Amino acid sequence: MKLRQLLVTVSALVMLCPAVALAHDEDEAKGKLGKVAFENSCNPKVQPLLQRGVAMLHSFWYSAAEKTFREVLAQDPTCAIAT
Repeated sequence: MKLRQLLVTVSALVMLCPAVALAHDEDEAKGKLGKVAFENSCNPKVQPLLQRGVAMLHSFWYSAAEKTFREVLAQDPTCAIAT
């Protein structure tokens, strides 16, 4: 009986994991990020955006970081580090 309860609990937790990840993605735009100083040769106009993307990576906000790097590339297609 205890094994069955354990299996039910684990199954419920596994099904909740994507919901928890989605909630994190929704909240990340509101969260605070640390400061990052990442040397690169990209256009100075995109530097703040690129720095924010790197900070997002370090905060495990992968989908938001990807969107930010795509925006950097749209503004500076020669910014290789954003690819």
